[in-house]
Amino acid sequence: MKSQGGQRALSDEAEKYIIKYINICSEWGYPFDTYDLRIIIKRYLDRVGIEVKKFKNNLPGVVYIECFLKRHKKEISERISQNIKRSRAAVSPQIIEEYFRQLENSLKDVPLCNIVNYDESNLADDPGKKKVLTKRGVKYLERVMNHTKSSTSLMMAAFADGTLLPCYVVYKAGNLYNTWTTNGHGGRDLEKVMGPMV
Repeated sequence: MKSQGGQRALSDEAEKYIIKYINICSEWGYPFDTYDLRIIIKRYLDRVGIEVKKFKNNLPGVVYIECFLKRHKKEISERISQNIKRSRAAVSPQIIEEYFRQLENSLKDVPLCNIVNYDESNLADDPGKKKVLTKRGVKYLERVMNHTKSSTSLMMAAFADGTLLPCYVVYKAGNLYNTWTTNGHGGRDLEKVMGPMV
């Protein structure tokens, strides 16, 4: 018995296989986006000789993919991914365990006040790109917005005994204004921990 509404282009078995394929590639560090999914379905349909008339050139549309994702929301979902280098992805649990074994040996007799964890963070004033609605056919679309694309670096350090150093701020400016250093770290001279990068 057929289900109500429009009939699916793929069988349940084929959809499950495609989901399994997508998840495996994602686990390997090569996730697909929705366009890749459209191409996979098109190539599958072409290979097995099925022609779906509602697809232009057998390529499913965006709405079909949205319905596909809704049907399988327990198995797959859209997320924003982070990019990492191949060398970083190649790090295995064994490599990490070996690193901590060696670190433990090298820090055996070192006082906690001599062990420092240091981190640098960059804060950018770049609003980035955004999908917006506009009249069809517009070639060059601009969004008017005041921004500088400047960035500020924050350096933070903590000792293993729990002591925190004040945050060191590096910014691009010619001067250090007095108002920038008021109400900072209790009792500390912020002019010593803020420095302009000229």
